[in-house]
Amino acid sequence: MPYVVVIFFASLTVCGFFIGTPQMLQDHSNLDINFPAGRVLGVEDIVAERQFTDLFKENFKLPLPMDIHDPIPYPRSEILPFDCGNAIAFAIDSKNGVELYSEQADKQVPIASITKLMTALVFLDNNSGWDKEYRVLDADQINGGRVYVLAGDTVTLKDLFNLSLIASDNMATRGLVRATGLELNEFVELMNAKARDLGLKNTGFADPIGIGAKNVSTARAVAELLNTALANEYIEKAVSRLNYVLTTKEGKVRTAYSTNKILKEYPREEVVLIGGKTGHTDLAGYCLAAKFKDERENEVIFVVLGESSSPKRFAMTNNMLDWTLENYEWR
Repeated sequence: MPYVVVIFFASLTVCGFFIGTPQMLQDHSNLDINFPAGRVLGVEDIVAERQFTDLFKENFKLPLPMDIHDPIPYPRSEILPFDCGNAIAFAIDSKNGVELYSEQADKQVPIASITKLMTALVFLDNNSGWDKEYRVLDADQINGGRVYVLAGDTVTLKDLFNLSLIASDNMATRGLVRATGLELNEFVELMNAKARDLGLKNTGFADPIGIGAKNVSTARAVAELLNTALANEYIEKAVSRLNYVLTTKEGKVRTAYSTNKILKEYPREEVVLIGGKTGHTDLAGYCLAAKFKDERENEVIFVVLGESSSPKRFAMTNNMLDWTLENYEWR
């Protein structure tokens, strides 16, 4: 009988070693093996991590969640070259932070009206109400770009917000800032503070519109700015629209059209354009930041800065998308 007791407890010990206590199992199932958000990783870094997880599940049959990772982009074979010419270009998986293409992605350059993404974020922190009315002033007049509101028009803050992001209307953007009650320099300080809070390196703002040479960033930081902005439902809805129709309090109907002409081309081949923002000044060239997703919800952000013409920034983005789909698969 003593031998039976000894064998019984020995068996329990061995089983406990291989199976673990319930707390141990819970600890394993709650392991956070995702990489920090926003970190740019090479595919080889992720392969080892996933192999560990797969081996762990196969050998020990633990009930770990099946979707520990979002699908990760892996090269289909040898990566084909891609020529972005003289432009700055960057592509990144926005969920996993896996860099797919980079050409001068950390070079600080003017970003023109892409600035308005940060303006929108700061406005949302200080929004006094979408239906609040604002009478456009002569002082809101700013040279550059098309305008859809004029001095004397009375519109809502919702109208100004949409005109700023959809049509990149400079006059609407200036009115939007003034409607917060903040002084221009105060608003710009908040833009720079938010850039620091978001960890946007080599990024700074001198005005909320993007007309100045001191509104600068990098392609890598712009990708992060776009990703943050699109996480807000109001911004995502605005930058995915082809046009916006408003009626002033005085009864004037205006239709504004998106500066992001690439919106007309999607969806195509099971790829959807979530949204994006254009920018242009003589110094910045033609810029575009855009985010796409496929039918499996994989998401990629493309940034093109300093292109030589408006059609070329859209063509470059399409070409980078095609190149990405040809060279990577998500699994």
